[in-house]
Amino acid sequence: MADIQYWQDTLTTEMEDVQRMVDIIPNLKDDMKRSSAIRKAEKYLKSANGTRRSFKMEIRLVQDPSQKQAIEQKFAQMSDRLKALAADVKALKQEEQRDELFVGRHGGEEKVDEDDAIKKGDNMLKDASRLQDKTQE
Repeated sequence: MADIQYWQDTLTTEMEDVQRMVDIIPNLKDDMKRSSAIRKAEKYLKSANGTRRSFKMEIRLVQDPSQKQAIEQKFAQMSDRLKALAADVKALKQEEQRDELFVGRHGGEEKVDEDDAIKKGDNMLKDASRLQDKTQE
């Protein structure tokens, strides 16, 4: 039973870490910090999934049917919560990828200067031209 408690506590802690990151990410305005936080949340999520698998294997070793049923119910609840967290992280990642396509991703809060936009466009074209020159070599 001690092993079951260990895996349950570890999984709970890891899910709390993922939840904390999911709560923080929408408030981050800096794109680099946001991307880093999403990667960190994915890392926590991967670790939690590994712990979930270990926890499931440990449940199989429980002999008492009534105790096993109670643990399996708790495990099912934790698995559902973990799936919801995975969906949240996936949605945040997709939002981040979608925001990379647009200038001024903060919903029009930023005022884009027309000359600045032209310079950014020119720089993007120069970068694309350099990349194309490298691939032609």
